[in-house]
Parts: sequence; C-alpha cells; structure tokens
Amino acid sequence: MNLKNNHTKFVIFGQGRSGSNLLVDLLNNHPEIVCYKELFNVNKWVNKTTIVRRVVYKFPHAYINYIRHKNKHRIFGFKLMYHQMLPFEKQIQRMFQQDWKVIHMHRNDLLKQSLSGLIAHHSGVWIHTAGRYHEEKVYRIDPLQVIEDLVRRTNAAEYEKIALTGIGALTIVYEDHLEDPDKWQNTAKQVFEFLDTYPVEVTTRMVKSDSRTLKERIENYDEIIDQLKATKFASLLPADETA
Repeated sequence: MNLKNNHTKFVIFGQGRSGSNLLVDLLNNHPEIVCYKELFNVNKWVNKTTIVRRVVYKFPHAYINYIRHKNKHRIFGFKLMYHQMLPFEKQIQRMFQQDWKVIHMHRNDLLKQSLSGLIAHHSGVWIHTAGRYHEEKVYRIDPLQVIEDLVRRTNAAEYEKIALTGIGALTIVYEDHLEDPDKWQNTAKQVFEFLDTYPVEVTTRMVKSDSRTLKERIENYDEIIDQLKATKFASLLPADETA
C-alpha cells in the first residue's frame, strides 16, 4: 500500500440503486477522504445560473478541479452515474484513462435494481436514515415502465463495459459487498486499500429502504411478472416466478 502524501482522485461509477450512496457514506468516515455525491446531477443545479451550467458542461474537468481544490483532503472522489457521463463522454473517458481511480458499482439482480429505482422515483425518497419515520406505502407501477427501464439498464451495462475497457477498476457488487451490513467494514477496507490509504472503522445512519418484499410493496407485482414472462427479460425472474 502506498501511503505517500500524493493526492488520489477517484470516481464511483455505475447505475442507481447499486449501493453507491451507502458506499459514499462509508468512505466519508475516513479523515483523508472526501467523497461527493453526484456532481453532475442537473436536478440539483436549480441555483446555478444558465451561464454557470454552460461553463460546467463545456469544461467539466475544470469544474471538478474547482470542487477538488476547495477541499484539503488528500483523497477526493465523487459519484458519476452513467447517463451523467454522456454529455462530456470524451473528457470523462480521458480521466478514467489517466490518473483517476474508478470504483465500478454493479448489482447482479437487475430486476430488483429496476423495481427499487421505480419505487424510489414514485415515492421521491432515495435514501433512508435511522431514526426517521418512513411510511410503508404500496405503489402501482406500469409494467411497460418496468420493461422500458430494464431496456435502459441493459443498454447502460453494455455502455459501462465499453467505458471501462482497459481500466483497472475496482468492482463493488451490491449482493457481495453491501447488501449485508456485516460486510460493510471489509468492503470499506478493500476500497481504502484501493485508494492507497489506511483502514478505519466505518459507520452509517443509512438503513435498508424497506424490509418488505417487492410483492408487498408493489400493488400489481403479479401483473408485472406476467408481462415480463413474454419478454426477453423472463430470464431475470426469480425461479419461483417462472412457472
């Protein structure tokens, strides 16, 4: 492990509902690390003027460096969702190929990832924290919306493969590294080593969004499953739903 005083820069790259917010929270326990969430989330730019937005899109690297130099931490990182990379793909690709480390977020269960994202979109709640009341609502989701989202996520996965070709990225798989809280410390240790720093104890106030099953959270879950059986996504269905 390299513990020199040189600065390390990294990107957490992938799709939503892969545990990226949790990983950001865990990494920010480290005194040497500052990790931002989505610097290029346009929905959070409501207070930026049109001119500032244009400058950011034209000079994304300068914008990133501006944020980075505002901090005194030795290790700087931020989240980048795949669709946020598209407007300035070439500039970000150069970052990947130069001195930026890349942590690739992946979730094996694409159907759960999709339904989780659609529920979050309907509820407007993307992060749950301990000690806050969260109403257990039931949602109705259009099956066609699920299919469209699965198409988008499948295409995104192919895009990610191309973007990461030849790059020594560290892959964090949700099911293997983050789904079980007992694995968080070891996962953080692995990432700290990847970022050339020492391990520290990590904690978070984030909790699983809902302990109920997807069938309990989605009013028309059976309808969605039936629709998917007639599509190329039938292979994504749980074994007990394919009969």
